[in-house]
Amino acid sequence: MRVRVDRTDGSDGEITVDYSTVAGSAAVGTDFEAVSGTLTFADGQAQQFVDITLLDDNTPEDLETFAFVIDNVQGGANLLAPRTAQISVADNDGFSYRGNQYVTTTAKTWLQAQAEAEQLGGNLVSFFTAQDDSWLKQT
Repeated sequence: MRVRVDRTDGSDGEITVDYSTVAGSAAVGTDFEAVSGTLTFADGQAQQFVDITLLDDNTPEDLETFAFVIDNVQGGANLLAPRTAQISVADNDGFSYRGNQYVTTTAKTWLQAQAEAEQLGGNLVSFFTAQDDSWLKQT
């Protein structure tokens, strides 16, 4: 994934700003690779990007989060709030049952979920209760 860091209210002169990721419910090394460093904005430059690698762990999970933090600006600029962005990692992991791969979805409607299933080359399977879900995972 790519995080965009914007320089606003002017772009005169060179500035630097430190950045880092901070684990939350998403774990470093399991859900994402930690990054940290310093961005340098050249005179006239208003955008920089930081790439963060998300990791697949093949474990069905709830929505998880981690933080991206900027701090320690140098060169005459000021940091505005917020200095921390919460990044949500949606589950794309699934499980296998009798040779079929099942994945969970965060779609808000049945039609969106069916479209997602079709994009993956499959069909939508609905569970009506936690007991149904538990039975399939244990079978």
